[in-house]
Amino acid sequence: MAGSRSAPSSPTSTRTCAERSDASSGSRTKTDDAAQDAIRADFAAAFANRTRDEWVAHLGPADTCVSEVASVPELVRDSHFRARHVLVEATAAARGTFEQRMGVRGYGPRAPGPVVRDATVTDTDALLQEVGYSAAEIAALRGRGSCRVSDLPPEVES
Repeated sequence: MAGSRSAPSSPTSTRTCAERSDASSGSRTKTDDAAQDAIRADFAAAFANRTRDEWVAHLGPADTCVSEVASVPELVRDSHFRARHVLVEATAAARGTFEQRMGVRGYGPRAPGPVVRDATVTDTDALLQEVGYSAAEIAALRGRGSCRVSDLPPEVES
């Protein structure tokens, strides 16, 4: 389905989905490792012909175990998640206020959400000092590249 990563889950569901989507892999077994690339290619070609919502409407009632995979904006607007209070408001200097899914905790109203720091701000030096490293040892770690934020280019690491 366009914009999703969903696959039927049982052999019957796979066969029904293949038949209803005109994918030629309907006769192959889902557990045949040698056929997996061909099966994925068949489904990808078939699913490219309709939108996600069209496929859900077409395949959902046919006992295919197919459902939509929501985008982040769709998820944030979903009444199911709103009713269960699983979204929290977070703040980041670069983006302002936005909603995100909270960590795994109990359900119910929440205290204010997290503040997302600038990715270039770390507590690395303070943490290393807390466990006994001297400023000179920390500088040596940084000099060797042993102490860095791996997702950031070296010029923006603190």
